Amino acid sequence: MYDLGQEEENARGITAARESAMSSILLRPSLREWRRAWKKERRARRRRLVAQKEKEREEEEEALRLSDPVYAAMLEQRALAEAHREREEELSTQQARALWLAREAMAEEAILERERQRKEREQEETRIREEWTRMEAERLERQKQQEMKKSKLAEALKNIRESLPSRNPDAPVAAVDGEVSTDDRRPPRAPCPHFVKTGVCRLGKRCPRFHPPVPYDDPTDCLQIRNMFDSFETVSGPHEESVDENLTPRERF
Repeated sequence: MYDLGQEEENARGITAARESAMSSILLRPSLREWRRAWKKERRARRRRLVAQKEKEREEEEEALRLSDPVYAAMLEQRALAEAHREREEELSTQQARALWLAREAMAEEAILERERQRKEREQEETRIREEWTRMEAERLERQKQQEMKKSKLAEALKNIRESLPSRNPDAPVAAVDGEVSTDDRRPPRAPCPHFVKTGVCRLGKRCPRFHPPVPYDDPTDCLQIRNMFDSFETVSGPHEESVDENLTPRERF
């Protein structure tokens, strides 16, 4: 009996095989590409082989040189020099680091010092400002007190002025020349010849002689007017003392 399903499955298998073969043919490189890849791989193998042989040759030469005591001493000296150089570099690095740390510490200390000085300046400025404010307040207080004192003094002077009379008091009535003094305690004095003759005396009240009243109604050879011979000098001049006491009656005139 003919099996249709088996035939279809076989057909599908054949088709898949054909497709796989075609894909492999399509993906396979061409001859030119294959030759290029082969030559590249060959050159790489040659380089590896040459490098390996060169390394082996250098190892053999190094082994031969190491067997030589001079070369071994040179290598030892080179190693010692390299170690010394490394120690010098390490020491230089440590010194540079220590110097850097010292500079950093100095810079930090300088910053702290500047900050301290700034704070001190601010404190000093604050103190000066407060002192100036206090002194200014004291000055204003003193000025206020002085103004109050001046005001009180002006008020007191004003009150005194208001309490004082608005004009000078009348001068006391003094005995004028020619009037008889009422002071009976004074001893009798000789009449002043100049006053008797002219009706005035340059000494005024300071004259030690007696000035009798002027007899205006008596006849006389000299015109007699009260204070006729007074002048500024006789009124306001310096005080003079009478020297007529020692003169003779003839010298007096």
